Amino acid sequence: MKKLLISILLILTFACVFVGCNSQGSDNSNIGTEGLVYYPLNDGTYAVGGGEAKYLSNIIIPATYSNKPVTKIADNAFSNFEFSSITLPNSITSIGDSAFFNCDNIDNITLPNNIVEIGDSAFASCNQLTNINIPTGVKNIANYIFFDCSKLANISILGNIENIGEFAFSECTSLVNLNIPDCVKDIGNSAFYNCNKLETFELPNQLLNIGNSSFYNCIKISTLTIPSSVTQIGAFAFYNCLNLSQINYNAVECLDSTEDSAIFFGVGRASGGVVLTVSENVKKIPAYLFYSGKRDEAPIIKNIIFKEDGICTSIGTRAFSLVRGFDKIKIPDSVIQIGNYAFTFCPNLNNVEIGNGTKSIGVQAFSGCSNLTEIVLGQSVESISYQAFSGCSNLAKAIFKNTNGWTVAPVLSSGHAISSEQLSDTSKAAAYLRTTYETYNWKRI
Repeated sequence: MKKLLISILLILTFACVFVGCNSQGSDNSNIGTEGLVYYPLNDGTYAVGGGEAKYLSNIIIPATYSNKPVTKIADNAFSNFEFSSITLPNSITSIGDSAFFNCDNIDNITLPNNIVEIGDSAFASCNQLTNINIPTGVKNIANYIFFDCSKLANISILGNIENIGEFAFSECTSLVNLNIPDCVKDIGNSAFYNCNKLETFELPNQLLNIGNSSFYNCIKISTLTIPSSVTQIGAFAFYNCLNLSQINYNAVECLDSTEDSAIFFGVGRASGGVVLTVSENVKKIPAYLFYSGKRDEAPIIKNIIFKEDGICTSIGTRAFSLVRGFDKIKIPDSVIQIGNYAFTFCPNLNNVEIGNGTKSIGVQAFSGCSNLTEIVLGQSVESISYQAFSGCSNLAKAIFKNTNGWTVAPVLSSGHAISSEQLSDTSKAAAYLRTTYETYNWKRI
């Protein structure tokens, strides 16, 4: 009999435990701190983690634990949790890596003003998040911080941010407007990759670096100003920004790009073409700046304007190669050198005026411009490299402002003089450039 009573009591005890646990796990309206875990930090404060709090729909993080401040949301603390709201105390100063990764049910979160650090991927893939304010104490926007937050439409950056990390806002496909603080110096690789609704933003005046693919496929952008401070623009930075219609290029001395950079690949294709304005403070047009590598996907630039009284001294290798749209260009007097292949295969170009300060025209600089009909060579031109006008089959008129002292020579061979009288005949001069001495180097002595 005694054994029977003990067995019944044990059965009742297990049943109560089972029912209690089951009812706790099924109550989605629970609010509080139950199940949270705490980790001591070196400074005597605590970090908090999600622990067993997954069943809570509304989580409240306490300001203290064991009479010590709770100052950090731990790495991965609430990753993949399903709560709909969370309250953070003012004691929090740091949010760890992936702390709220893939928290699909949260649409809004208020970050305490004392936060100074937010880790990589902290809010990545929070697909219901619509609004966020980044406190004034935060100095850097971490890598992947809001990656794939597809409904994030409003971001307020309140502090003096210096860097925006890689993929920070990538795939934020609801983001329309963004105010980038003036103090930002670096925009990381793919920072705004495929933000395909982004229309309005201004690059800050202290910006130094625009990373690779940083605004890749931002198809709604219509106006872009490259600040004077920019020293480097990464590969594919504005790739497929189809609706660009105005580019104000102010970068004083930006580093050359490379052959496969395709910075402005496809720009202007949906807008009818870009008006490019080059500031008077620009010292050079970097190599490969508008080169795409593919004729069908080349930028469409309908007009290139160099501001008056400019100081630009060089147009780099392939800077405008393959570019479509513009039919004439006036090279300013400040330009001393036109680089190799600078305007090669520009299909719409028919009129070129080279300023009086230009001294050298590079190898194949205008080759393949099959619609080019007229060119004016300024007073100071003293060197025209071989095949500079190769393939310019319609070139009918070449005006040399200085016809004296010219010699032509095959590569690695001695040459002979061309008389001033010959070059004064503009149609004959065109034929010389186009065919007769097409493969020769020209020198004026």
